Amino acid sequence: MKKQNAKTVQAQFVAALDARIEASAVPNAKKNLLVERNKFNSDGMKACIQTVIDNGYDFSPLLHNVQNADSKAVSSEQYVAIYALQKVRKALHAIGSNIALEFDGYTQAIVSNMTRLQALSTINAQRTIARNIEFDELEQQVVLKNRMNCTPSTASTQVSSTREMLRILDVCIVHKKTKNDSISFADTANAKAVQQMFSKLAA
Repeated sequence: MKKQNAKTVQAQFVAALDARIEASAVPNAKKNLLVERNKFNSDGMKACIQTVIDNGYDFSPLLHNVQNADSKAVSSEQYVAIYALQKVRKALHAIGSNIALEFDGYTQAIVSNMTRLQALSTINAQRTIARNIEFDELEQQVVLKNRMNCTPSTASTQVSSTREMLRILDVCIVHKKTKNDSISFADTANAKAVQQMFSKLAA
């Protein structure tokens, strides 16, 4: 496969977001998408995209999926929610600049614990950012660090968008289970870059 070009990928990203903005029927969604479109269209983002390309990441599926405006018209893996899109942008900045603190705060808390534990269940990811989600007495408890304190409903939304962003960028693998899915690092250059960033942060 021919190596992608950052300038071309960026232009395609902007065009895909323009198409999604045009197709969206929700004014607030249009507003948020326009903000993301403008942030994706910067020289700094182009440099970050190039770093991620050099890591061997193929932007083609993301470029295809990001233009989908109707979550009901495609499968869940073909729709990029706005929260996930925002986190994708921040993650590209983080990987491109090699700075873990460029990730959003919720993702930082989740990934720092995943780096220590190698894998993290959905409920433990939620516990990482919502202290009042208690352990069941039959569960094997794990030690969670760098915890935040949002509401359980916010935790559910934030874990979902972080997990989606990590999956989209080939940083993690989602392990589907009948109860309580989990995520672990993929065997990719993007995943190794993220692990190294958070390992240094913890040192």
